[in-house]
Amino acid sequence: MTFPLFTFRAEDRLIQGLELVVSITGKDYQYHLTRALEQYLKQELAPLRKVVEDIAEAGNTHERETGAHDTDNPVGT
Repeated sequence: MTFPLFTFRAEDRLIQGLELVVSITGKDYQYHLTRALEQYLKQELAPLRKVVEDIAEAGNTHERETGAHDTDNPVGT
């Protein structure tokens, strides 16, 4: 399995904090950055998934209530 390589700029205080955590835990940068990204995505994606589910449910409710099912308009507007 291949993994993409990301390069980004970060403030010195973030790098210093990361270096401190790496030195204290003995785990590498990739470990800590992967965990941080996983936590960030979990936090950010949860409400977005809820919005998508709510939109889908609203569309399903509209179809049930009106009997409308417009196959020519997949957006449902």
